[in-house]
Amino acid sequence: MTEKTTMQELLKHFIDAWSSPSDTFNPAMVIEKVESMLPKERQNLIDAHEKGQQVEEQHTIPERRIKKSTQYVNEKYGI
Repeated sequence: MTEKTTMQELLKHFIDAWSSPSDTFNPAMVIEKVESMLPKERQNLIDAHEKGQQVEEQHTIPERRIKKSTQYVNEKYGI
């Protein structure tokens, strides 16, 4: 079984939370859920960047400075 992406988890959460027409949409709950998932999304981005850096390091000259993944994610996405 493959691990779900953060967006897939978020979609499943909202489908489960508002699966019938009588369910009331609550914007505050949406914001709370999204904010609670930001740390996981940040870690997913860091992990993906690190994997990409490993591949790049195999194909580039050693003297080239490569940013640390956490610095990259902070600069690129601000999370």
